[in-house]
Amino acid sequence: LIKVQVELGTLEDKLRELRDLRAPLASRLNSLLNRSSGEQIEITESALEKATPLVTSIELEQAALEARLDSANPDLLFLEALHEAKERGVLLAHKNFYPDFGVGADYVFVGDRDMAGSESGDDALVAMFSVTLPLYRTKYEAGLSQAKKERRSIEEQKKAKSFELTSALAKSLFDVKDSSRKIELYKHTLVPKAEESLESNYTAFEAGESSFLDLLDAERIYLQFKLALAREQADFQIANANLRALLGDYSPLGEDVLAKGVR
Repeated sequence: LIKVQVELGTLEDKLRELRDLRAPLASRLNSLLNRSSGEQIEITESALEKATPLVTSIELEQAALEARLDSANPDLLFLEALHEAKERGVLLAHKNFYPDFGVGADYVFVGDRDMAGSESGDDALVAMFSVTLPLYRTKYEAGLSQAKKERRSIEEQKKAKSFELTSALAKSLFDVKDSSRKIELYKHTLVPKAEESLESNYTAFEAGESSFLDLLDAERIYLQFKLALAREQADFQIANANLRALLGDYSPLGEDVLAKGVR
């Protein structure tokens, strides 16, 4: 009886903790969704499975997805645009070494003047031509050197970010496949077996062939496997969301992108 009371007290405490944790988690989710913290969030028991289809035998093509990083990842696209701007800065710095020619025209309204002679009232059209010579070459060389260094810095940043994202992509792919494998294990093997064991212990207990503690242990194992299944389903959703973010795709990836040979 004491064993049962301890088990029950532990579960009741855990249940209260989870219920109290729901409010701050709901507030954070509303914040991420740009909603007021008090808005109601309804989560059904099948929400984890409905959010993203849980596929099996998933074989993600890492090489193909890595090729999409350069053309789809927001961070790399930003660095590519910045590199293009620095490249244009280098070209502009080179042009400082060439003379600058200017051509213009001006129209002067003269008006009538008694003292202006015979040309009184004739407006003037003035043509202008200017030449700016690059005399301060040391200054221009310093500007060119700085522009090249800035371009080189962005190139190194992009290279480092590419390595970082490739590593993150490999980790996300592993997480997706690992969670998918564990979901299959829990959903089709461990949870059904634990449920069979629980039913068997119920029958044995009713027949007086096993103790209540045996039944309690079977119940605990069944609950642990059910919780582990829910955890893996959540981890699958997180890994899949991280993968989509890396690829700049904020809609669910289709099966043609995610997997091949899906059962």
